[in-house]
This record gives sequence, C-alpha cells and structure tokens, in this order.
Amino acid sequence: MTMNEESFEGISPKLGREDPAPSTARGLSPLFPRFVATTEYARFAQMCDACRHSQYSAVCLGPAGVGKTCCARYYAQWDRLEPFLPLPGEGIDSSFSPDSLLPRTAFYTPKAAETPKQIERDLMQLRWGLQRLAERACMLTQEEQSLPVSGRSTVFDLLIVDGGDRLSRQSLEVVWDFFEQSHVGLVVLGLPGWEKRWLNQQALTSRCGALHTLCALGEDEGRHLFEERAQQLGWSVVAGAVDVFWDWTRGNFQLMALILTSLDSFSRRRVPFTVTGEVVKEAAVRLWNERTASFPQNQKKKDDDQSENQEIE
Repeated sequence: MTMNEESFEGISPKLGREDPAPSTARGLSPLFPRFVATTEYARFAQMCDACRHSQYSAVCLGPAGVGKTCCARYYAQWDRLEPFLPLPGEGIDSSFSPDSLLPRTAFYTPKAAETPKQIERDLMQLRWGLQRLAERACMLTQEEQSLPVSGRSTVFDLLIVDGGDRLSRQSLEVVWDFFEQSHVGLVVLGLPGWEKRWLNQQALTSRCGALHTLCALGEDEGRHLFEERAQQLGWSVVAGAVDVFWDWTRGNFQLMALILTSLDSFSRRRVPFTVTGEVVKEAAVRLWNERTASFPQNQKKKDDDQSENQEIE
C-alpha cells in the first residue's frame, strides 16, 4: 500500500519555532536568511511528521537550490544538535544542557564516493552519538518517570538522508536496511529524475512509501522576501526591479541568495545605490547557469541584428 500526499493533511507542521543558532554549516549567503518558514516547508514538515508517526519511508525530490537541505536541517534542529555530537573516544561537550533539544530526528549527508560499508559505519556512529546525547540529557534532568534510554531500540524516530541521488544501489540498500532494522521513519532527499532509476528495481520501489515534491518558492513569497531583504539592507528599489528579480530566480533560494550577494557588492561601490531592473539583470547575468552561459552569445547576436537593421534604415 502506497501512502500519498493526501495522507499528510491534518498533521500540523512545527511552525513558529525560533531559527536555529548559527553553526559552522555552510549557508547560502550571509545576506540571506538561513531558513524561511514557507508554504513548501509546511508541506515538507507534514510529510516528515507522517513518516515519523507511521514509521514510513518517503523520497523527497526538488531541483537544486529550492531549499531541501535547509528544510531538513531546520526540521531536525540539526544546527543545534550537530555541534554536540561526540566522536568515538570523546566525551560530550560540557556546554550541553537539559535545555538543549533532545534528538528525535537524525540528519545524514553521505560523503562523495562513500562506500556502502562506510555508510553503514556512519549511520551506526550517528545513532551512537545521538544515544549518548539522550542519555546525558536524561541524567541531567533526572526524569524518573520516563522510559530509560538504554531500553529503546533507537533514540530518534526519523532519519533524513540528503543527497540520495548520489548513492549507488548497494548504498541505498544499506540505508533501507538501517531503516527497517531501527523501526524509524525515513526521508531521502534527491534531485528530480532520480526516482526513474528505480522503476525496474522492484526491491527498492516496493520499500518506498511516498513520493513528495519540494517546489520553488511561490511568487508572492519570493517577491515579499526580496522586498523585505532590500528594505533591511537600506536599498531603494524602483518599480520593475522586483519583476526582473522574480523573472531570473523563479523562487530558487540559491539564485536569490547569489543575486543578493552581487547586489550587495554593487552597493558598496555605487553610492547612492538604487536597485533597478537593469542593475538586477547585471547581477543575474554574472551567475553561471544554463540561462546565463549562452547570454553573451545571445546578446552579441541581438546587437548584431540591431546594427544590421540600422544600416538598412
């Protein structure tokens, strides 16, 4: 039986929480908020809650830059937990306190070209580290009425794996074996098209409970975010600039952050600074992607056509 997205309705997302404290994890840009509670995040949180509650599995697909990793890290509160994870042979940081969030969601990103054996070892170490944190928290708070942590099969009830599209079939088998043996929910993040590799692999498709799509930011939210950030930075924005910004980004967080970074560089050299459509376009064409890679050639052809028309006239 396959769970569909309608099953996620009615499970309220954990919105309204404070943003996690800054960590050493790489963000999109210092000018861009690390996390924004959007409609797409609400849908993502509902899906994660459903997998957690039912100990189900799901694959979450989304284009690069739409915020899959940021949504997952925020849901897991990983920026708060990760700094305290102990390594083998090390003790727990003394700054860890009962006020720290107890681990209920594990977030894992496999390294490039990691072998199935290494992934298995990483997952076991991750479970061990979270177990140590939970034991430490229970000891500090002296929760006499709670079930001893040592009696649980695992201290977390949801595992989120980032970069699933980079995993080999054998590595995916390791992840799914861990999911089934640990009796937890599982969410695997990947790029669109990755699921097609599974169509002829019944052993994998039969173990995936749901397929969720994380879309780019909606137009209203994208425009509002740009206008709000420009106001916070003290930029003057003329009519039409927001339209150009949206036309180039289409709600992609990564593109939005990169264009804002370029605009900030312009603002430091151009005083007074006003954000116009041409300025946004100038910042956008500096990016390296499929659209801008052919921009110089297209622009040269356009200029040549204009020159030819002027000569004819």
